[in-house]
Amino acid sequence: MRICWLIFFSFLFQNVFAQPVEGTLLDQWKDTTLVGTSAFDNTYNDVWGVAVNGKEYAIIGSTWGTHIIDVTNPNAIFEVTRFKGKDDGPQIIHRDYHEYAGHIYAVSDEGVSSLQIIDISNLPDTAIMVYDSDEIFVQSHNIFIDTTHARMYSFLTSTPLFLWRETRGVTVYDLSDPAKPEFVNFYNDFGDISPNHVHDGYIRDHIAFLNCGNDGFAIMDFEDLENPKSLGTLPPNAYLQSGYNHSGWASDDCSYYYMADETWGTDIKAVNLSDKTDMTVTTFFDAGNSNPNSITHNQVVACDFLYVSYYYDGLQVFDISDPSNPIRAMYYNTASRSIQRNYEGAWGVYPHLPSGNILVSDMQEGLFVIEAIDSGCEPNANLKSCKDAASGLQSLIHLNDDLKIVPNPISDILNFSVSEKMMNSPSSISVLGLDGQLLYQKENFNLSLNNSVNLKGNYTFANGIYFLQIRTAEFVAVQKFIVSQ
Repeated sequence: MRICWLIFFSFLFQNVFAQPVEGTLLDQWKDTTLVGTSAFDNTYNDVWGVAVNGKEYAIIGSTWGTHIIDVTNPNAIFEVTRFKGKDDGPQIIHRDYHEYAGHIYAVSDEGVSSLQIIDISNLPDTAIMVYDSDEIFVQSHNIFIDTTHARMYSFLTSTPLFLWRETRGVTVYDLSDPAKPEFVNFYNDFGDISPNHVHDGYIRDHIAFLNCGNDGFAIMDFEDLENPKSLGTLPPNAYLQSGYNHSGWASDDCSYYYMADETWGTDIKAVNLSDKTDMTVTTFFDAGNSNPNSITHNQVVACDFLYVSYYYDGLQVFDISDPSNPIRAMYYNTASRSIQRNYEGAWGVYPHLPSGNILVSDMQEGLFVIEAIDSGCEPNANLKSCKDAASGLQSLIHLNDDLKIVPNPISDILNFSVSEKMMNSPSSISVLGLDGQLLYQKENFNLSLNNSVNLKGNYTFANGIYFLQIRTAEFVAVQKFIVSQ
């Protein structure tokens, strides 16, 4: 009981006394000559960031097109150049951006638009539009590029290739030649979810985290594009505060996915990825605003921080060094508006510049540059593959019923039983971490029906999830276990 009270007061202390700080505005950019939309009076939309030839740039979209802003000196930012969209005007609500191999990829979700590709490799001297075509698609709501494998994923895509049929799921393009994208295939079924549409996605090393709007959340392995595999789903009724599953981002170690429903009054969700086939939402947290119309938009992870653009609450930054207990660390309101059941304010956020400075786009107020919260962070330097042990070992897991771990969780002693058919030859025993790292191994182990291994002294097993792998000459079996001390 004493331990429980200590834990309670420790948690209380962290959440009551660790107050967030207001971010420092370094500079702001907007163009008052640009028109707002007829829908939400928003002039601006998404923001991205790039570092080219020792300089830093913000890429921000507007009803007119794409603007490249030099933010190298964050106290004196200026527009370098701009590129008009294929379509422009008050009907253009949404543009989206991603960067790959010295090129910016720009799409729009409205109008007679196109995919535009801008070569920025020679900035600050010049930037050139090298592709502006509606040949492979006219509209796209969002794009994400798996830069390791040169694949662009498009969501909610309208394409003349299929007689203007909307491929409302996921469409994949090959970027082997960055200036000449090639259509590969499109997909609309993800395990037990066949969504009305996929709104957005996050992809790392072929693993796609798909935000499926009103139809929930899905994880797919697209390594084999002829035979993509479903790894797990969260239908709307599978988690609390479900609404319009909008977007998210995985932690650097890919142990958690932080997602939000673009639904007023709902929290951000932390999804534990230790078992993608049986995911759980472990934590709910918000901007500290109890207003029922508070609403989040986009999320990006950089190192141990989650950066969120809230429509009415502006920039919100959470310390996720303890993923089970996100702590609100910093905020900056990009505008003072009365919160209502609408979509106004902060649209996008980008924290991956080398300086660590944070780019925020506001729908009505333009671009904001906020001083870094963690100048020592090198974004994406410690990314781990999302093909963790749970998915990477799936090809081996075909005899789980013949291997049982009891009790589970364990402390130091790993007790397990096997079926008789597992006892026909010498075996090796391995313990793996979630990232597939080999932590313990014993060769030529003579299996009996009931077995015991003392893990103490072989490796410091912190509390967490691990995998026991048994190999014989004929069989391989894997079971998950938890260490809790």
